Amino acid sequence: MMLFYKRLGLAPDTIQHVAFRAYTSKPISSLGAHQIVEYDNVPLNVGNAYDARHGHFISPLNGMYLFSFSVIAEPSNRIALWIVLNGNQIDAIFADGTGINIHTSQTKVFPVLLKKGDMVWVRTQPGYEGEHLYGSPKYQHNMFAAVLLYSL
Repeated sequence: MMLFYKRLGLAPDTIQHVAFRAYTSKPISSLGAHQIVEYDNVPLNVGNAYDARHGHFISPLNGMYLFSFSVIAEPSNRIALWIVLNGNQIDAIFADGTGINIHTSQTKVFPVLLKKGDMVWVRTQPGYEGEHLYGSPKYQHNMFAAVLLYSL
């Protein structure tokens, strides 16, 4: 199909693909203030834009990206996280299992317009220092992901 578009002059010669999915494979205890969540298991990293060592996604090109992040709180725990673009909060997520005997979770999906070199990461929300972040090698409950929808 792409060959057809190239022949018509409707497609660029090179198409860059960017997509990643990362999750916490082990618990993170005693979270600090504004602590960056380092999603250590990265089963998908097309374009190598996610840096698991530092927990940052670095935009390799200008474009519209679709981001998603999820959090789960174990019974009697609570957690609140921010998604951050170049140091500024762009969204938040919260799960509260305090006083109940079930896991609670939340997921958000939203588009973000990025420029090449923009950095996006997830960090703890102020006031939630000392909380615990669930992690499992089997279940991808605390997850951070993005895909390039189109370049600009």
